[in-house]
Amino acid sequence: MPRNLLWAMRLLVIAALVSLASVAIAGTTGKLSGRVVDERKQPLPGVNVRVEGQRLGAITDERGTYFIIGIPGGSYTVRINLVGYAPYAVDNVTISPDFSTALDAVLKTEAVQMGEVHVDATRPLLQKDATGTTRFLSADQLSRLPARGYQEAVAQQAGVVAFRRLIDRESQNGPTLITRGGRANETAYFVDGFSQQDPLTGNATTAINDNAIQEVVLLNGGFNAEYGRIMSGVVNVITRQGGSRYQGSLEGMSDNVGGFGKAFLGTRSYDYNLYDGSLGGPLIPGHDAGSFYLSGQRRWQGDRNPVAGFDYPLPSNSLSGWTGQGKLDLPLTKKINFKLGGMWSFDDWREYLNQYRFDLDHAPRYQDTNRSLTGQLNHTLSPKSYYSLGASYFYTERKRGDGMYFDNVAAYGLNPQIDFDLAIPWFWPGTSDPGSPLGHVLDSLATLHGG
Repeated sequence: MPRNLLWAMRLLVIAALVSLASVAIAGTTGKLSGRVVDERKQPLPGVNVRVEGQRLGAITDERGTYFIIGIPGGSYTVRINLVGYAPYAVDNVTISPDFSTALDAVLKTEAVQMGEVHVDATRPLLQKDATGTTRFLSADQLSRLPARGYQEAVAQQAGVVAFRRLIDRESQNGPTLITRGGRANETAYFVDGFSQQDPLTGNATTAINDNAIQEVVLLNGGFNAEYGRIMSGVVNVITRQGGSRYQGSLEGMSDNVGGFGKAFLGTRSYDYNLYDGSLGGPLIPGHDAGSFYLSGQRRWQGDRNPVAGFDYPLPSNSLSGWTGQGKLDLPLTKKINFKLGGMWSFDDWREYLNQYRFDLDHAPRYQDTNRSLTGQLNHTLSPKSYYSLGASYFYTERKRGDGMYFDNVAAYGLNPQIDFDLAIPWFWPGTSDPGSPLGHVLDSLATLHGG
């Protein structure tokens, strides 16, 4: 076969693989590196460094240095051991996706039997390998913030403005995020490395439980090459995965004690209700056969977006939703690991508009549905190299219609064979006819077309 033809075939295969690949896959793993020395600051070669709960580790070289790549974002305990020295363990070591974490250790000679040395790691004030403006929000930090949801938490960071409106059609679960003064659809949203954006509008309506979030990374300046088609910022959410022990949580909150809109203990009820639970752990207790994590949430809000300018909760401004997440981690071999994740959210909400003040039954109604399924295969070739293969399915849908008729086309009084040809909308806000959401608009359009 001629050499030119052979190269042409190779380029064709590469182009086909690139075209089948995802447009943009955000980072989900980080790197751990450092140096291990003795009490005299002399390097220690041959030290075993292991990330607890992961099949990942390294051995220090002759200079006492090591590094471990491909660590999923999260908080871990790192154990460092060498014969003749006291065992060393570092708790709460935070691994951030796309970034490197430095961890140095000083081992003490074990002249007599000693217990394991435990220390707590702290995140450095400056991330040395961050080439742009980056904000990190861990699960512990999210639990301390006076906010619910990753969008509310990101909205409190520098460089981000929470644009709230009485009419907010872009995100019913939180504020519309404006990053670096850009448009709302110029901010990319990723969950576990895969996009959660509507490719048509650029908006993200996916809801995620707080207890299912491991870390949120906000990039609002200086993006890596892996992020494409964005201009303002990146919100990368890493969800939790099960560990070697069973852990779970239950949470419930409500302000509807005295009744919707009524005052109780000096505060007014907006009928805010939220109930969620989670459970994670090993698939088989005591065996390294994989892990699972499940999370679910039920939410109801009588007024989904309280406004300070009103003395009472807004009518016809409610929200009812469900959210669920699941993640399965399966070690196929000692060097191959497979992760399967799924996420689902559904929200049925109403939007108060002043033109419907005396016709609240016909105030706009929305339904947002999001479903995603992701799979990722990680293969460690050597302590210094690995590769990942990922695929995802993402479905997003938004329905908008009259609050009473919604998706019942026949109730609108439309003739699909005639009215659709006239490009008459199914839903037209501001009608003065209480009998129909279209009212005089239909009559006007019919007159223009000779009806």
